[in-house]
Amino acid sequence: MTVFAHFDRKEDLLLDRIPGALDVVRDAVRERPDDVGGAGEAIRRTVFALVDERHPLSGLTEGTEPSLRTVTASPALLSRLRTFAYEVETELSAALDADPRFPGDSALTAALLVAAYRTVAVETARRRLVGDDPAEIEAAHRERLEAAFEVLTGGLPGRSRPPRDA
Repeated sequence: MTVFAHFDRKEDLLLDRIPGALDVVRDAVRERPDDVGGAGEAIRRTVFALVDERHPLSGLTEGTEPSLRTVTASPALLSRLRTFAYEVETELSAALDADPRFPGDSALTAALLVAAYRTVAVETARRRLVGDDPAEIEAAHRERLEAAFEVLTGGLPGRSRPPRDA
């Protein structure tokens, strides 16, 4: 009973960063300085700050391979991570909805940001588990994040717009 006073699910014992991640996402949008352009830029800055400090949410913390192996071997933990992604998406969407400076579709924006980050994080975890060089993993992680945010803020590369009918 004592454990469940602190964790809603037994899976959260291992995935204890979930509540903190929700706070990080919410705070990135709500507490961004006026000189930071949009919410996407605020999220980008937050993500790269996590990478710079090798925060556990960055996926670059040294020694996480045993936990990664446990998570990838457990259908229940993988399911919890999918639920977690939805929780982050929902939290981000709510923060965007509450932001008078955000003019766009909050649900779509949140879904795209979360999907992009998840894609980068999954590849980083995969590379860690096969034993790739940590410096190369970090460089690729940063490059993929930059590419993801470039797409999210500037559109798909090589995309041409069809002509509009008059």
